[in-house]
Amino acid sequence: MAVYLILLGALLITSILELFHVKIIKKQQQMIYWGLIISLVLVAGLRYGLEEDYWHYYYVFNGMKEVSSLELGFKLFNSIIHIFFKNYGVYCLIVAIISMGVKGKYFGKLRYPFVALLCYYLRFYVLFELNAIRQGIAMTFVVIAVHYLINNDKGKYCLFTVMALSFHSSAVCALLVPFLKKAKLKFKHILFIYCGCLIFRLVFFDGAIASFAPYISSVVGSTNNLIHGLQYIINSGDKMQAMNYFSIARVIIPGICLYFITDKNDYAYYNLYFAGSVLNLLFWGLDTIAFRIPAVFYIFEVYILNNALIGRKLFGQRKKDLIFTACLLCIGFCDIWTFVSYLTDSQTLIPYRTIFGA
Repeated sequence: MAVYLILLGALLITSILELFHVKIIKKQQQMIYWGLIISLVLVAGLRYGLEEDYWHYYYVFNGMKEVSSLELGFKLFNSIIHIFFKNYGVYCLIVAIISMGVKGKYFGKLRYPFVALLCYYLRFYVLFELNAIRQGIAMTFVVIAVHYLINNDKGKYCLFTVMALSFHSSAVCALLVPFLKKAKLKFKHILFIYCGCLIFRLVFFDGAIASFAPYISSVVGSTNNLIHGLQYIINSGDKMQAMNYFSIARVIIPGICLYFITDKNDYAYYNLYFAGSVLNLLFWGLDTIAFRIPAVFYIFEVYILNNALIGRKLFGQRKKDLIFTACLLCIGFCDIWTFVSYLTDSQTLIPYRTIFGA
């Protein structure tokens, strides 16, 4: 657990210094930043046996397991690396360099790169760099695709969107970006949609799932991840236990606060984030639908917060300053609590193991 907490401590310290505008020489700042990126790449790339997907992709990479549902781009990627490197440890390191390294490059272009890195580490790093690596790479391509679209380069947006889809189908979310780029919902619409999602999820969802589950099961098979998720919700006696108040607060409070502090140039980012939060609320308890797919949207919270920091004063007296401070504190508290709790409860992440000790 020490490895994860040391990284968290380093990211917290650098982010706090950045938030309070403590002056650091540009060259030293870049050295510290890339030192953290390299550390995150090495922790992910040199891991051994952490999380369930580690062994799943081990068998796939070594041709010991055939999975027809894997996307073509990912299969081709595996085949090319396997031609040059037969070692799975080298494969994991290459994946980490591409996934975490490239994200780090794009986060580094932001005004507050350490804050961006901390947000990503707390919310996505463990899941998408240590476990669901296929989606981690797809998210990297989505970040690049959206970057080019925001800068009006539609050709490269299309190219990287296709690349993302060839690694993980959840990247289909990136196809919505052109339609969400300039749209702006009114606040009453945001509240209405959030309330509607909560009512549906807490009152009607369990009954609807219980009614349709047998038919879905007969079509896709009882071992499907979706069925396990459905069964989990149906069998949970207390609806709020499956969808607790803490989790609701993490979705809705930032969703409302970010609405008020989002500038017109960031509507695309906010709309993506909002769409992700709606999916999250509607399908809470179904891991694949409720978080893994919306994560493609959620990653842009990093960009919204970064841009909001420009022109906002932490603990300032203006209305937007107060809203932003409340939003940042809510996100920080919820994410640190969730991150540490997940590590404490995990049976597969602790102790951290490397390929050298295997």
